[in-house]
Amino acid sequence: MALFDHAHQRVVLKIVYCGPGFGGKTENLAYLHRHAWRHSAPGNLIALATDTGRTLFFDLLPLALGRINGYEIALQLYSVPGQTFYEANRSRVMQGADGIVFVADSQASMFAANVESLYDLNRMLQSWGMGATEFPWVIQYNKRDLAEAMPIADLQEGLNPWGVPCVEATASAGTGVVETLRAITRVVVGGLQTRAALQQAIGAALAV
Repeated sequence: MALFDHAHQRVVLKIVYCGPGFGGKTENLAYLHRHAWRHSAPGNLIALATDTGRTLFFDLLPLALGRINGYEIALQLYSVPGQTFYEANRSRVMQGADGIVFVADSQASMFAANVESLYDLNRMLQSWGMGATEFPWVIQYNKRDLAEAMPIADLQEGLNPWGVPCVEATASAGTGVVETLRAITRVVVGGLQTRAALQQAIGAALAV
């Protein structure tokens, strides 16, 4: 849940990027760290990975979006491992998330892996007492530059029956990365009681 620290006038939102292995979750965070926009002050990108390059536990990228109306708006961005055998680690990191970005691999050969990862996400939401339409999340269709990328209409039909917001992306090139962050932030902030002030703050901070 969003952390409101009234004593220090700070609001912290936790956003978790999940999805199948090698789908591009860490690439999203790495791009944001390298190319933080003019209003943002990124912290360190903390990455724990195996020797094969797979995320073992999580990546953490703290972003400060500045102060509006005296309150500092901060994001903590996490990515979690997509492999099934890391389910326990993934569940621990995702606890307390304010919003989720599901990074789908657009390649036809990865469709089954996307479905499996979505099933895992929905099972986790149900364990929190929520359905897919009750929790703030968006889908990023990544790797749109590849020849094997499925048409968006087919991906939407197969992976997004709930009609959650979606963004096309090529995270390796930075295409759609900021747009994805903007989309999930808007969804999360829209559910907060202080959404009017925060929407104005984050809208200014994410302006590109």
